[in-house]
Amino acid sequence: MGQKQRFVLGVLIICVVFWGDFIWPTALHAFARNAHMSPSLSQNFPNQQIGQLQFHLQQKIGVQELLDPKEILVTPGGDIYVIDQGSNFAITRFDSTGKFVQRFARWGRGPGEFQKIPVFAGYGRQKIFLFSIKDQKIGIYRTDGQFLADLPLPSSASAGARDTLLYLKPLMDLQVFLRAERIKNNSFHERWALTVAQALQDANELRPLAKNPLLKEGPICVDESGNVYLAFKFSSLLIGFSRQGKIIFKNTMPYQIEFPVYVKYPGEQATYSIPPANMYPYVSLDLKTDSKYLYRLYYGYRTDKFQGSPFKLIEKMDDGGTVLDVYDKKNGQYLFSTVLPVPAKRIAIQGDYIYLLSVAPEVAILKYRKPGELR
Repeated sequence: MGQKQRFVLGVLIICVVFWGDFIWPTALHAFARNAHMSPSLSQNFPNQQIGQLQFHLQQKIGVQELLDPKEILVTPGGDIYVIDQGSNFAITRFDSTGKFVQRFARWGRGPGEFQKIPVFAGYGRQKIFLFSIKDQKIGIYRTDGQFLADLPLPSSASAGARDTLLYLKPLMDLQVFLRAERIKNNSFHERWALTVAQALQDANELRPLAKNPLLKEGPICVDESGNVYLAFKFSSLLIGFSRQGKIIFKNTMPYQIEFPVYVKYPGEQATYSIPPANMYPYVSLDLKTDSKYLYRLYYGYRTDKFQGSPFKLIEKMDDGGTVLDVYDKKNGQYLFSTVLPVPAKRIAIQGDYIYLLSVAPEVAILKYRKPGELR
């Protein structure tokens, strides 16, 4: 390989690792093939009660329709919505039987369109809420695909919605940690704002966010009562708030990974910077809830731990997480972790089923019946 080719390859790897959304998952995916607890996994996380529950596959969905899926949402009626970067439309919809129904929400700059991959902020009252940090908006659609409105909003790290409630983690705001908005007549009406200083009174673990707001990044979900739950990309902290903005619980188990202390990383020109993937693991990939439990999809990979060629690194970056951490939703108590049958980019929980959005070994939505321990 010539010098030019090596340079191009190096630039590609750096761009994907540090700026892309697809960091190679934890090497734990090898354990997904085992039926019993892995000794080496137990040694890596001695505080973690990890094993493998029995997941019974019910159905494979979207094998022919999906190309490059990124997000999944399942409604209470069982309809499945997937954000697919490989399609000409942002959203692909399947009915409760797994049959393809439609595609909607084009890529673009117009009303109801998106320049970059959005995420599902939530669902409520027959509406789907899409959040786009690139477009700085919440797009609202009916479940049948009809576009309703675009609501502009300041740059936020993540958003979660349920019915008419919307929670936002402001991305570049050193003062505000969490905002609650009510959506009424296709506009926002602020309910309350929790400052970083107020949050620190009950959760000192958040102190690094006062110096680097980019550390707010991470998944968010809202339950049927309007309580909101936050997880983070660079910490194992899981924190729950009531709909009035009061902390319900906080927990860093089982990994006890603290937020990185802010430093100016070598070569960084920006005011704030994301911690490099070769120094800090990407902890939380997804967060979902049902009536009893919280489910965190754990990622946990650091690029400096990778063994293999750069081509293998690129090949494996987009697989997803393989460990599901389970918590009691009422008090945040960590219960146990289980290895998933396959790596998952995202998860969805609905009724007696767990849906894994998987790209390895094949691109599909895998619908599993919940293990008896979770029903």
